[in-house]
Amino acid sequence: MARIDPKQLALSADKRRIVMAGGGDINAIGIMSGRISACDVVNAYTSVSRDGGSYSLRRVILSPWAQELCRETSMWGLKLGFKTIISKTAYSGSSAPSTPKKPRSRFSMSVKKPSITAAPDGYPLSRGFDEAIPLYDGRAGRGSPFTFSDADFANLSQWPLYKKGQADLPVDSMVAVGYTVSLYEWPVGSKDDQLSTNLQFAILLGIPVGPPA
Repeated sequence: MARIDPKQLALSADKRRIVMAGGGDINAIGIMSGRISACDVVNAYTSVSRDGGSYSLRRVILSPWAQELCRETSMWGLKLGFKTIISKTAYSGSSAPSTPKKPRSRFSMSVKKPSITAAPDGYPLSRGFDEAIPLYDGRAGRGSPFTFSDADFANLSQWPLYKKGQADLPVDSMVAVGYTVSLYEWPVGSKDDQLSTNLQFAILLGIPVGPPA
Protein backbone atom coordinates (compact mmCIF):
# COMPACT_ATOMS: atom_id res chain seq x y z
CA MET A 1 0.00 0.00 0.00
CA ALA A 2 2.91 2.33 0.71
CA ARG A 3 3.94 2.16 -2.96
CA ILE A 4 0.65 2.25 -4.78
CA ASP A 5 -1.43 5.08 -6.24
CA PRO A 6 -4.47 5.44 -3.93
CA LYS A 7 -6.66 5.59 -7.03
CA GLN A 8 -5.83 1.93 -7.66
CA LEU A 9 -7.57 0.94 -4.41
CA ALA A 10 -11.26 1.00 -3.53
CA LEU A 11 -13.74 -0.36 -1.00
CA SER A 12 -15.95 -3.39 -1.57
CA ALA A 13 -19.68 -2.85 -2.04
CA ASP A 14 -20.31 -3.44 1.67
CA LYS A 15 -17.51 -0.97 2.62
CA ARG A 16 -15.81 -3.69 4.70
CA ARG A 17 -12.80 -4.65 2.53
CA ILE A 18 -10.02 -2.89 0.63
CA VAL A 19 -10.13 -4.12 -2.97
CA MET A 20 -8.55 -3.19 -6.28
CA ALA A 21 -10.30 -0.39 -8.16
CA GLY A 22 -11.84 -1.05 -11.56
CA GLY A 23 -14.36 -3.72 -10.66
CA GLY A 24 -13.98 -7.46 -10.22
CA ASP A 25 -14.15 -7.33 -6.42
CA ILE A 26 -10.51 -8.50 -6.16
CA ASN A 27 -9.10 -8.28 -2.64
CA ALA A 28 -6.05 -6.00 -2.48
CA ILE A 29 -2.96 -7.75 -1.13
CA GLY A 30 -0.73 -5.75 1.18
CA ILE A 31 3.01 -6.39 1.45
CA MET A 32 4.92 -5.36 4.58
CA SER A 33 8.57 -6.16 5.25
CA GLY A 34 10.39 -6.29 8.55
CA ARG A 35 11.85 -8.51 11.27
CA ILE A 36 9.96 -11.46 12.73
CA SER A 37 9.30 -11.35 16.48
CA ALA A 38 7.26 -14.57 16.43
CA CYS A 39 6.00 -17.02 13.83
CA ASP A 40 3.23 -19.46 14.78
CA VAL A 41 1.97 -20.63 11.39
CA VAL A 42 2.91 -24.30 11.24
CA ASN A 43 2.47 -24.70 15.01
CA ALA A 44 -0.55 -22.61 16.02
CA TYR A 45 -0.53 -20.15 18.92
CA THR A 46 -3.07 -20.47 21.75
CA SER A 47 -4.48 -17.16 22.98
CA VAL A 48 -6.84 -16.24 25.82
CA SER A 49 -10.10 -14.64 24.71
CA ARG A 50 -11.84 -11.70 26.39
CA ASP A 51 -14.29 -14.01 28.16
CA GLY A 52 -11.49 -16.07 29.70
CA GLY A 53 -11.64 -18.92 27.22
CA SER A 54 -8.92 -19.86 24.76
CA TYR A 55 -8.60 -20.14 21.00
CA SER A 56 -5.88 -21.05 18.53
CA LEU A 57 -4.64 -18.90 15.67
CA ARG A 58 -1.88 -18.86 13.10
CA ARG A 59 0.13 -15.64 13.11
CA VAL A 60 3.28 -13.78 12.16
CA ILE A 61 4.30 -10.97 14.51
CA LEU A 62 6.35 -8.44 12.59
CA SER A 63 8.45 -5.43 13.55
CA PRO A 64 8.12 -3.45 10.31
CA TRP A 65 10.17 -0.53 9.02
CA ALA A 66 8.77 2.59 10.72
CA GLN A 67 8.37 4.76 7.62
CA GLU A 68 6.71 1.99 5.64
CA LEU A 69 4.34 1.27 8.52
CA CYS A 70 3.33 4.94 8.75
CA ARG A 71 2.60 5.07 5.03
CA GLU A 72 0.69 1.80 5.12
CA THR A 73 -1.57 2.79 8.01
CA SER A 74 -2.14 6.19 6.40
CA MET A 75 -3.50 4.40 3.34
CA TRP A 76 -5.79 2.30 5.54
CA GLY A 77 -7.14 5.48 7.10
CA LEU A 78 -7.57 7.15 3.74
CA LYS A 79 -9.63 4.27 2.37
CA LEU A 80 -11.51 3.20 5.50
CA GLY A 81 -12.24 6.70 6.80
CA PHE A 82 -10.37 7.10 10.08
CA LYS A 83 -7.70 9.57 11.16
CA THR A 84 -6.26 8.30 14.45
CA ILE A 85 -4.74 4.97 15.43
CA ILE A 86 -3.77 4.14 19.00
CA SER A 87 -1.73 0.96 18.74
CA LYS A 88 0.79 -1.35 20.32
CA THR A 89 4.33 -1.11 18.98
CA ALA A 90 4.40 -4.75 17.85
CA TYR A 91 2.52 -5.57 14.67
CA SER A 92 1.58 -9.01 13.56
CA GLY A 93 -0.16 -10.86 10.81
CA SER A 94 -2.81 -13.47 11.34
CA SER A 95 -5.90 -15.12 10.00
CA ALA A 96 -7.68 -13.96 13.14
CA PRO A 97 -9.14 -10.61 14.36
CA SER A 98 -7.10 -7.51 15.09
CA THR A 99 -8.45 -4.15 16.37
CA PRO A 100 -11.17 -1.64 17.18
CA LYS A 101 -12.04 1.22 14.87
CA LYS A 102 -14.55 4.03 14.79
CA PRO A 103 -14.74 6.66 12.03
CA ARG A 104 -14.00 10.22 13.21
CA SER A 105 -13.15 9.02 16.70
CA ARG A 106 -10.19 7.59 18.56
CA PHE A 107 -9.20 4.30 17.13
CA SER A 108 -7.73 1.51 19.22
CA MET A 109 -5.64 -0.90 17.21
CA SER A 110 -3.27 -3.85 17.72
CA VAL A 111 -2.83 -4.75 14.08
CA LYS A 112 -2.22 -8.39 13.29
CA LYS A 113 -0.15 -7.98 10.18
CA PRO A 114 1.25 -5.18 7.85
CA SER A 115 1.20 -3.30 3.73
CA ILE A 116 -0.48 -3.07 0.26
CA THR A 117 1.07 -3.13 -3.20
CA ALA A 118 -0.26 -5.86 -5.47
CA ALA A 119 -3.48 -7.83 -6.00
CA PRO A 120 -2.95 -11.32 -7.34
CA ASP A 121 -6.24 -12.88 -8.44
CA GLY A 122 -7.81 -15.58 -6.34
CA TYR A 123 -6.84 -14.60 -2.78
CA PRO A 124 -9.71 -15.01 -0.31
CA LEU A 125 -10.44 -12.40 2.34
CA SER A 126 -8.89 -14.70 4.91
CA ARG A 127 -7.64 -18.26 5.11
CA GLY A 128 -9.38 -20.90 7.19
CA PHE A 129 -7.61 -22.18 10.30
CA ASP A 130 -7.06 -25.59 8.73
CA GLU A 131 -5.81 -24.12 5.45
CA ALA A 132 -2.04 -24.07 4.95
CA ILE A 133 -0.49 -20.59 4.99
CA PRO A 134 2.59 -20.72 2.73
CA LEU A 135 5.95 -19.60 4.08
CA TYR A 136 7.99 -19.17 0.89
CA ASP A 137 11.80 -19.28 0.84
CA GLY A 138 12.94 -16.28 -1.18
CA ARG A 139 16.62 -16.33 -0.20
CA ALA A 140 19.41 -16.04 -2.75
CA GLY A 141 21.01 -19.21 -1.43
CA ARG A 142 18.04 -21.26 -2.60
CA GLY A 143 18.37 -20.38 -6.28
CA SER A 144 17.32 -17.00 -7.67
CA PRO A 145 16.39 -14.53 -4.90
CA PHE A 146 12.91 -13.07 -4.67
CA THR A 147 13.12 -9.57 -6.19
CA PHE A 148 9.49 -8.34 -5.83
CA SER A 149 9.15 -8.18 -9.60
CA ASP A 150 5.84 -8.72 -11.39
CA ALA A 151 7.17 -12.07 -12.60
CA ASP A 152 8.09 -13.15 -9.06
CA PHE A 153 4.61 -12.34 -7.76
CA ALA A 154 2.92 -13.97 -10.75
CA ASN A 155 4.81 -17.20 -9.98
CA LEU A 156 4.70 -16.92 -6.20
CA SER A 157 2.94 -20.26 -5.72
CA GLN A 158 5.85 -21.97 -7.51
CA TRP A 159 8.47 -20.77 -5.01
CA PRO A 160 9.83 -23.40 -2.58
CA LEU A 161 8.45 -23.47 0.95
CA TYR A 162 10.78 -22.91 3.89
CA LYS A 163 11.84 -26.38 5.12
CA LYS A 164 9.17 -27.89 2.87
CA GLY A 165 6.42 -26.25 4.89
CA GLN A 166 7.25 -28.24 8.02
CA ALA A 167 8.72 -25.47 10.20
CA ASP A 168 7.94 -21.94 11.31
CA LEU A 169 10.29 -19.11 10.33
CA PRO A 170 13.08 -18.33 12.85
CA VAL A 171 12.79 -15.33 15.17
CA ASP A 172 14.71 -12.28 13.87
CA SER A 173 14.38 -13.43 10.24
CA MET A 174 13.77 -10.75 7.60
CA VAL A 175 10.51 -11.34 5.77
CA ALA A 176 7.84 -9.78 3.58
CA VAL A 177 4.29 -10.56 4.70
CA GLY A 178 1.24 -10.59 2.42
CA TYR A 179 -2.21 -9.83 3.83
CA THR A 180 -5.69 -8.47 3.18
CA VAL A 181 -7.43 -5.66 5.12
CA SER A 182 -11.03 -5.72 6.30
CA LEU A 183 -13.42 -4.57 9.02
CA TYR A 184 -15.65 -6.63 11.29
CA GLU A 185 -18.11 -5.68 14.02
CA TRP A 186 -17.25 -6.56 17.62
CA PRO A 187 -19.03 -7.03 19.91
CA VAL A 188 -21.76 -8.16 17.52
CA GLY A 189 -24.54 -5.58 17.43
CA SER A 190 -22.34 -2.82 18.89
CA LYS A 191 -21.73 -1.08 15.55
CA ASP A 192 -18.09 -0.79 16.61
CA ASP A 193 -15.77 -1.72 13.75
CA GLN A 194 -12.57 -3.65 14.33
CA LEU A 195 -9.70 -3.70 11.84
CA SER A 196 -8.43 -7.10 10.71
CA THR A 197 -5.25 -7.73 8.74
CA ASN A 198 -5.54 -11.28 7.44
CA LEU A 199 -2.40 -13.33 6.83
CA GLN A 200 -2.10 -14.77 3.30
CA PHE A 201 1.59 -15.70 2.98
CA ALA A 202 5.12 -14.78 4.06
CA ILE A 203 8.33 -14.64 2.04
CA LEU A 204 11.61 -15.35 3.84
CA LEU A 205 14.35 -12.92 2.77
CA GLY A 206 17.11 -13.75 5.26
CA ILE A 207 17.79 -15.42 8.60
CA PRO A 208 20.07 -14.44 11.54
CA VAL A 209 23.72 -15.42 11.32
CA GLY A 210 24.22 -18.73 13.08
CA PRO A 211 23.85 -22.48 12.48
CA PRO A 212 22.41 -23.40 9.03
CA ALA A 213 18.61 -23.29 8.88
